[in-house]
Amino acid sequence: MGDHRADAPADQRAGADPVHPFREIVDAIFYIDPSGCSWRQLPVDSRPPWQTVYGWFRRW
Repeated sequence: MGDHRADAPADQRAGADPVHPFREIVDAIFYIDPSGCSWRQLPVDSRPPWQTVYGWFRRW
């Protein structure tokens, strides 16, 4: 069996402190749902990078 942490987004590996609070990630996911925009269209000035948000969405 592989190390389950290897599947985690890069900012969550090896017990590192999160770069973005989980609240911001969840808010970004809830922004995507009703708006219907693509992951890459997340506003960059007020949200974590789309790659981080998408990575957590896929993991959950």
